[in-house]
Amino acid sequence: MALFYVDSCCAAPCCHLHQVSPWHRTFPGGFQTFTGSGRASCHVVCAWCAICSVYYLFTMPHPNRFCLDALGIDHLPALATCLHPLPIRTSGDILLAAGIHLREARFEPARFDPNLFILLNIARPDVLRGAAPARLAEFLAGRYCAGHALLAAGRGWTSVPVGAQREPCWPVGVCGTISHTRRGGHGHAIAAVAHDIGDRLALGVDLEDLIDDAAQPALAEMILDAQEQELRPTDEDPARWLTLAFSAKESLFKAVFPDVRSYLDFQVARLVTAQAGWFCLRLMQDIHPRWRAGQLIWGRYQWSGIRLTTLLVHPDPDAPAG
Repeated sequence: MALFYVDSCCAAPCCHLHQVSPWHRTFPGGFQTFTGSGRASCHVVCAWCAICSVYYLFTMPHPNRFCLDALGIDHLPALATCLHPLPIRTSGDILLAAGIHLREARFEPARFDPNLFILLNIARPDVLRGAAPARLAEFLAGRYCAGHALLAAGRGWTSVPVGAQREPCWPVGVCGTISHTRRGGHGHAIAAVAHDIGDRLALGVDLEDLIDDAAQPALAEMILDAQEQELRPTDEDPARWLTLAFSAKESLFKAVFPDVRSYLDFQVARLVTAQAGWFCLRLMQDIHPRWRAGQLIWGRYQWSGIRLTTLLVHPDPDAPAG
């Protein structure tokens, strides 16, 4: 295999150096080999490593902390084919809420490699021991998005652990939420985080694909009450209304979980309206001193084909009045 020299001066100023061994360090853009004291004007890499480094530099932001001497280059293509970061949402997007940092990625479960947990510096929890590759892939993608959302919030890369009830455990002073969905061999993950020093912010996000026709009757009976059925606008497709009600309530459950510390029934809230990217839920019973019956809670939603994203931020200063 051909070997060549690459000037390392451009990489040296990169921040967040992470020591892997006396001879190797990793950078936000890729892998670098040092000699002697750790300062060098050039390093020797194989052609394949160089290609991978360029790929990560432009497509996979910090941190890409991997160690070639531990894993070998055979695992690098898995990172390039399993995870695909999505563009950051731009101004005018309904899901862009003030102070909320969103990060998203597509993932390919069939291309999952368990060594990606090491490559991405993401802890693999014991509760997933023996889990199917598709489940591991969606967990990895969700934590990958969470790590980058934390970076965007200025908190540094953190591997978000799993709590006693399998909830994500965020750093002190941070409110966060994760969701993922997959269908037909393709998946989508999203994470949202915000600073929350006073523990007053509630945040929930959910991804859902349009509920199949065959599943609608059973799910409608579980998710919707009689009034919700009647509140559906006449021009709204029943499957989309059902999917929105399901996803909106899932976002609510994630948002209130830090307060209630339990999983709730779908009948605790009712979807009362949804228009122009905003939905409104009414709490039907007291679930916490902060969350009382009759309370109206607004959230945001967006359809992309058959995929729905809901985001609940409470309080949300941009929510419609009423």
